[in-house]
Amino acid sequence: MKTLLIRSSVIALVLAPVLSIAFHFPVKAFKIDPPLDPAKAETMSHEEMEAYYQAHNVEIGKFQWLVDSVRWSWFWKSTFQTSLFPFVVLFVACFGLGYWQRTRPC
Repeated sequence: MKTLLIRSSVIALVLAPVLSIAFHFPVKAFKIDPPLDPAKAETMSHEEMEAYYQAHNVEIGKFQWLVDSVRWSWFWKSTFQTSLFPFVVLFVACFGLGYWQRTRPC
């Protein structure tokens, strides 16, 4: 029973973040190139800022988005939050199937 708990935990700990990151990818990823200077952004009106974003919006690939996002804390917080549910589901499923397999008469 102890090994079943450990195996179920390891499987859930490995697969839950992987599933979370896999479903975290955006359909289309964009970045603003060149980035807007914060001092300049404070002086701009909302319409000017929207026009700037529209003019400097560059589409990037999903892998490039992932490389750019990994260094920010919001990415890891979001990954942790979205991997809690898959962790619980995977753990219960692995534990349930393992327990069922051990108690099933052959």
